[in-house]
Amino acid sequence: MKDRIIIPKSSLVKDIILAIVGFIIFAIAAFVFIKGNIEENRFISTTATVKTIVENDDERYIVVSYEIDGGEYEAHLPYFDATLKIDDNVNIKCNPDDYTEITARKQGYLFTSSVLLFVGVFLFMYNWLLLKSYFSEKKRISKLLKSEKKYDALIVAVEENDKNKLSGIVPYIIACTITLNEKTFNLVSKDIFINADIRGYVNHYVTVYSEDDEFTNYYIDYTEVK
Repeated sequence: MKDRIIIPKSSLVKDIILAIVGFIIFAIAAFVFIKGNIEENRFISTTATVKTIVENDDERYIVVSYEIDGGEYEAHLPYFDATLKIDDNVNIKCNPDDYTEITARKQGYLFTSSVLLFVGVFLFMYNWLLLKSYFSEKKRISKLLKSEKKYDALIVAVEENDKNKLSGIVPYIIACTITLNEKTFNLVSKDIFINADIRGYVNHYVTVYSEDDEFTNYYIDYTEVK
C-alpha cells in the first residue's frame, strides 16, 4: 500500500461535482434575482382585464387587455390562475420598450430565486469546505513527511470506525504508543479509508512523523509498518 488516502476518491469526485453544481445553481439564481429586480424597478405597473381564458387538454392560457399611454394592448399572462374569471382585474407590469411584454405576478421570481440562491450557496460552501479540509489535510501530511522527526511506535489496536462510513467504506483507526524522553505518548490516527483489512497490524511497529517531540501535530503512516 503506497497511497496515503485521506478520503475515498469517489467521495472526493462527488464533492467536486456538487460544489460545481452549487456554483451553477447560485449563478443562475443570482441572474434571475437581478433580472427580476431590474424588471420590477423598470417595468410599468398597470391594471389589466381578463378577456380570454383557454383551458383544455392541449392549452392553458389567459389573455388580458390593458391601456398604457392611450394605447390598448393584449398579452398572455405569464402564468395560469384557475381562480380568475372573465372581466376580472389583475395587476401587471409591462416592459416600457414593448408594452406587449408583461412580467410574472407578485414578484414570483423573488421567492424562487431566493430559494435557489440558498440551495446553491449551501451546496457550494458545504462541499467547498469538505474539499478545503481534504487539501489542508493532504498539505499537512505532505509537510510532516518531510520532517526529520520520525519515530517507530507500537500498534496496540486497529479498529473500524462505523460512525464515519463514507462511500461504502468503513475507515480504520490505528492506536499506538511511543516512549520518548521517559514519557509515553498514546497516539491515535485519523480515519484511514482503504479497501484492505489492516487489523493484523496489531503488535507491529508503525512510522510516526511529528512536528515536535510532544506530538502536538503528528501523522501515523499506515503505509510504513514493520
